[in-house]
Amino acid sequence: MTPILEARGLRKLFPLPPARPRGLAGLFARGTPRRLHAVDEVSFALERGGALGLVGDSGCGKSTLAQMLARLIEPTAGAVLLQGRDITAVPAAAFARSPDRRRIQMVFQDATDALNPHDSVFRAIADPARRLLPGLSAQALRALVHDTAARVHLPPGLLGRYPHQLSGGQRARVGIARAIVVSPEVLILDEPTSALDVSVQAVILKLLHRLRAETGMTYVFVSHDLNVVRMLCDRVLVMYLGRLVEEGPVDAVFRSPRHPYTAALIDAIPQFGRPSARREGLEGEPQSPVNPSPAMCRLAGRCRHEGAFCRRAMPDLLPAGAAHRAACFHPLGG
Repeated sequence: MTPILEARGLRKLFPLPPARPRGLAGLFARGTPRRLHAVDEVSFALERGGALGLVGDSGCGKSTLAQMLARLIEPTAGAVLLQGRDITAVPAAAFARSPDRRRIQMVFQDATDALNPHDSVFRAIADPARRLLPGLSAQALRALVHDTAARVHLPPGLLGRYPHQLSGGQRARVGIARAIVVSPEVLILDEPTSALDVSVQAVILKLLHRLRAETGMTYVFVSHDLNVVRMLCDRVLVMYLGRLVEEGPVDAVFRSPRHPYTAALIDAIPQFGRPSARREGLEGEPQSPVNPSPAMCRLAGRCRHEGAFCRRAMPDLLPAGAAHRAACFHPLGG
């Protein structure tokens, strides 16, 4: 079966000012070109109806990858396939007018920033439908907006309000409503609950779980909270410094992580009654994402399992169990 969403060798490099020698010599030197490797050679496939969690430390490239998948920014290299068709063949600016735009939508991290402060709730939800569902009558559009608002538990009385008149949880619901109003097949969620109180987070997560069950939408869920990913997703991708280091079923990865970085992330989850000592600690400082060595594991210098070969080659993602892959020369439990 053709995956609903596939990434093939995705890279995103951001150019930086060249490094020049200090002093007078720097005025005449060309300098060394520098690039920040935000996402580096990421590939995966997602089946229709699945829920994929994307985890890693801040700055590992999760949000950049999400924006490339949603066709909001261009990759430096690689391709995004939507049900087998390369949608990176269409420039990101033109993709906004493509028929495929309604098939893949995104919910952003902070609904306050994502919503136009001058648009009412009704207009915020209606705008994507006007753009992507041409031919809707005014009556049909109004009915669609009211129906979508009801699905995310937004009372009709809030449709005339503006973002500053809403609570954080209500703004989050508006962000979800404007993404699902066009009935997308793939919904990319970039930490949609990170700006909310814990009690409100739980309500929004239950809403997202229910919507997926009702609609069969495919989720890509970006989060720094592994407990949330464990609750909402069935597969997980782990990123470190732009690279994909582990992929597999959520239960298998949490029960038996194969990459030392994944194990360190899981050990850092607060758990009542567990001793504070961690099984997997990371020492030292992370490597720079600017011009990183292509012939060295990105975790080199921090990993207690490191061997000499880890500083001479980049490990590939290799099978580490049923539907489980890890990029490590010394996988845990192997």
